[in-house]
Amino acid sequence: MTMGPRGMAPKRVFFMPYITAIQSDVELSNVLGSFLSAAADNADALGMSPEAIEELGIKITDFKARMASVNAQRAAYHASVTAKDESAADLRKELGRLSKTWRAKDTIDDSLLAELRVAPHETPPTFTAVTTPRALVFRADAQGNIRLKWDRNGNTRGTIFQIEASYDRTRTWQIVRTTTASKATLHSNVGEQVLYRVAAVRGGVTSVASSPIVVWPSAAPAESAHAA
Repeated sequence: MTMGPRGMAPKRVFFMPYITAIQSDVELSNVLGSFLSAAADNADALGMSPEAIEELGIKITDFKARMASVNAQRAAYHASVTAKDESAADLRKELGRLSKTWRAKDTIDDSLLAELRVAPHETPPTFTAVTTPRALVFRADAQGNIRLKWDRNGNTRGTIFQIEASYDRTRTWQIVRTTTASKATLHSNVGEQVLYRVAAVRGGVTSVASSPIVVWPSAAPAESAHAA
């Protein structure tokens, strides 16, 4: 960078790299034409004979021809890779279609699918029946908070537990909470008798409800379970 006149921004000066410092073959190829032309025009000053200029020209022509060949090969390689990738994608799509078709046919044995290196027939998932939750217990405090807890009794992940309550002796049950956990906190008026029971629900099937417990929230904390 050189300094411009006072009051003006500095003038930027860009230097071209020396020809012996050019590392890029592409960049070297681009400047060889002007290099040869300048060398030929100044052959006497440079001490180069016509034969030397001609030999230099042959070397430059050979290099540029090989560069063009390499560039053509690179372009052809990239084109062949693109074509290969498209062919592979099309083939994989067809293999997927065939595999899906074969796996859907019960008449094709799994041993044949294995020979073809295709996954075996899909077996329908086994359904584990829901079971009745057990060991339902409670803990009540003086504010009417009732903490229920029960045993899952083998019910698998994804089971929904349906908490039902009855507030009268006619045993009219209503769903008051659903949860996937094996505990829940509810609220009832202190001193008001309420019955609770829990059923398990999974896959549209509801189990038989647990034995109900009777809770009497009172001014004093309580912890017990009573079969109704």
